[in-house]
Amino acid sequence: MKEQILELLARCPEETLSGSKIATELGVTRAAVWKGIQQLREEGYQIEAGTNRGYRLAGVDQPFSKGEISRWLTDPLLGRELELLETVDSTNSLAKRQAQAGALEGKVFLAREQTQPRGRYGRPFFIQKGRGLYMSMILRPQSLQEQGVFLTACAAVAVCRALEQVAGFSPQIKWVNDIYYQSRKLCGILTEASFDLESGRPEYVVLGVGLNLSIRREDFPSQLQEIAASAEDYAPKPFSKSRLAAEILNQFGSFYRSFPAMEFLEEYQSRSCVVGRRVAFLKEDQRFEGIAVEIDSQARLVVQTAGGERFALRSGEVHILPEHL
Repeated sequence: MKEQILELLARCPEETLSGSKIATELGVTRAAVWKGIQQLREEGYQIEAGTNRGYRLAGVDQPFSKGEISRWLTDPLLGRELELLETVDSTNSLAKRQAQAGALEGKVFLAREQTQPRGRYGRPFFIQKGRGLYMSMILRPQSLQEQGVFLTACAAVAVCRALEQVAGFSPQIKWVNDIYYQSRKLCGILTEASFDLESGRPEYVVLGVGLNLSIRREDFPSQLQEIAASAEDYAPKPFSKSRLAAEILNQFGSFYRSFPAMEFLEEYQSRSCVVGRRVAFLKEDQRFEGIAVEIDSQARLVVQTAGGERFALRSGEVHILPEHL
């Protein structure tokens, strides 16, 4: 009931809808409409109401709405089948389960809360209910040999473009999968694949995005307060969370359909906050340091050590080191 009321209000953002009109549209009583409105308000939705005027969503800074996301979607595939969840163990885990059960490419899962969020290498990451964008999508690429190494890079550019267009600031990318602004992490991307052992072809890929939207600095654990941030910290004005989710899907979908053209690669390179910096990385359990020279045409990070040795890193992690005094 409350989801149906929300979709009606989201479809008519400039219009005030009377309780009787909503009741007639949904085939319920006005009392049921009033109860649904109260539930939505308890979940954080700002809904204006007035005698003889009805109800209207107030402002753009609202929780996610399936109807509002659909209103902003332009991609023909991604998000057309969308599950908006209150709580889930992990959107990536749910997407993997449904992909294994035969869910079609393009299905998207978005949750207000994750009880077992996972980052790279199975690491947990900090979330706060209703204050982040926790979204995963099912992909079924024809060949990971051609596309797999670029999917994370493609998603990183999509997130940056969406933040630029919707939230009004231009973030950078820390190779390979993190989004930063002013040296603080806003977002991580997790790509997981399952392969057919006989053919070696991918059965599916699940791509997840975890983006801090409105977690306050003091609410992060103490060890993260100096290195993590939220999109609202830098946005010059309030923005629609639902529109941001839709724009990430739109941007990623456009790049995804253009494979193997890799139209995102030049932007992935130019948005790097790693190139030109001193970094450390592990290779076969041995620690190396060097200068990140470039991101090459295969989206690999090329690092040159002080001894002149060059490494082209396809995966893994790098740590940015302080500059020499």
